[in-house]
Amino acid sequence: MLVIISHCIIKVKKNSILDKAYFERKSNKTNIERREIVAYLTFFEMMCNLIIKGVLKINDVDALYGYPFFIAMNNEVIQNTELVKFRQFYRNIYTVYPKWINYRKSRNYEIPYEENIIK
Repeated sequence: MLVIISHCIIKVKKNSILDKAYFERKSNKTNIERREIVAYLTFFEMMCNLIIKGVLKINDVDALYGYPFFIAMNNEVIQNTELVKFRQFYRNIYTVYPKWINYRKSRNYEIPYEENIIK
């Protein structure tokens, strides 16, 4: 299972959606294609589903996926383009998100873009 997940995240990273979203955030542009964002978030929706089912644990995935998860979740462009508007399609992400925040806070780990945490 982790091999598939690792393959997916590598494939997603090649799309460089996070680099684009970071650039967009800094320059106030919003021309990232929605399909790129959806493809990226779909990976995390699947991973969060596995966390909910107990196949994976947050502490098992945090070191590898915590940073990309939070720079996506706490990015204003991604929030405005997809996460807030279409919240109902990301139920697994929204279930795990506050738990992952608590996990990182309890260990004094950085939460990227913490000022943009979705309430």
